[in-house]
Amino acid sequence: MGLSLKEKVLWGLVLITLPLAWFLLVLPKKEEAARIKVELSSLAKKAAEANRLLAETTRLREEAAAAQEKAAFLDVKVLSRKNVSRILEELSQDLQRHNIRILSMKPLEEKVPEPKALYQRLPVEIQVQGRYLDLGRYLEGMKGKSLLFTLDSLRLQKGESPYLTARFVLVAYMWRK
Repeated sequence: MGLSLKEKVLWGLVLITLPLAWFLLVLPKKEEAARIKVELSSLAKKAAEANRLLAETTRLREEAAAAQEKAAFLDVKVLSRKNVSRILEELSQDLQRHNIRILSMKPLEEKVPEPKALYQRLPVEIQVQGRYLDLGRYLEGMKGKSLLFTLDSLRLQKGESPYLTARFVLVAYMWRK
């Protein structure tokens, strides 16, 4: 009981059609799936890079905001050149308010700052006479000033009782513009 010619031809067509259908229908879909998988992998890498860059941008923005905040704080604390005489006058008045007699007050020449420096120091040599308590209160009050100062080389000498003579260098900071 063999197969008839018609059945053999039909089975032959089925056997030839299946591989042909595989090549025409399934294989292109598999190739497309592989291509899509590669594209998806590439997109995932790009998305990861974008997320990294976004995080970096956020960090840089936060750093920039903190730097701007710091610059604004220093802008208030650091002098500009045009304010030098005003500052010397303010220091003089402040000393007098503390009952301290000014013996001398002179700005010192500062070495030229580096070209890239944003600020310049203005040292002022001050020699005063006053009571120990008044001198201490004056120096303590310097930290509450609205401007940025440092105190260098403080020397105290015994003067006429109850007074001391103090010699120190007060350094004000100015923007270089």
